Amino acid sequence: MPHVPVQELIPFFHSLKEKIDSSGLQVWSVHLPYSHDITVLDDKERERNVSFMVEVIELTAIFKPFRLVLHPSAKEPDNNREQAITNCIHSIGILSKSAEKIGAQLCVENPGTPTFLGHTPEELLRLVDNYPDVGICFDLNHCQPEVTLDFVKKTGHRIAHLHVSDTDGTFPPRHWIPGQGTIPWGELLYNIRKSGYNGVFMFEATNDRYNIPVTPKRLAESFEMILAEEKVFIRDYIN
Repeated sequence: MPHVPVQELIPFFHSLKEKIDSSGLQVWSVHLPYSHDITVLDDKERERNVSFMVEVIELTAIFKPFRLVLHPSAKEPDNNREQAITNCIHSIGILSKSAEKIGAQLCVENPGTPTFLGHTPEELLRLVDNYPDVGICFDLNHCQPEVTLDFVKKTGHRIAHLHVSDTDGTFPPRHWIPGQGTIPWGELLYNIRKSGYNGVFMFEATNDRYNIPVTPKRLAESFEMILAEEKVFIRDYIN
């Protein structure tokens, strides 16, 4: 989202709300802007960015979202990573209060760029540790397929939202339909359930490995595949 005055966003938000209402859909989550970095070392710039995010959160109240998704940083930290982490933690505290005011839970997402804050489960947990009501949005495409299980095992108690798609582990993230990459879906879903996750299974599969159009029908079929693989995993490794 470009750096525009919040007032200019109001017509767009209301137009989108009308379309959602006419479709009969219910909003589960809203992704907050990720171009306004809440970690920058310049205090005035960071305060402007956080204030902008607060205003956007207030606007999203018309959608009555259950979750608000936040990228912990918009770029690689400038020189001092520890200070950027401190700034991020402070900013998350402010934004979580704003989310609470509109009845939503703030969820901090693991970024797809390895040098950004919160890419590892350990650093992501550090960012949210001070705020028990803040959750984690686990984007399965933003870590290597071979570490998705470890990510869930370490952060599962804080995962409150999912962004679901497949990848082969190369950069940039692929966002393929599940089943087209190398994520171990059956075992992964079993561990996500085991962690206590009770949110929606939100697809963020915007691409197809073979350039075939992505359709709701194909996503539904991939979900059935995941459920079937979970049953196989439980049969072969759990029972």
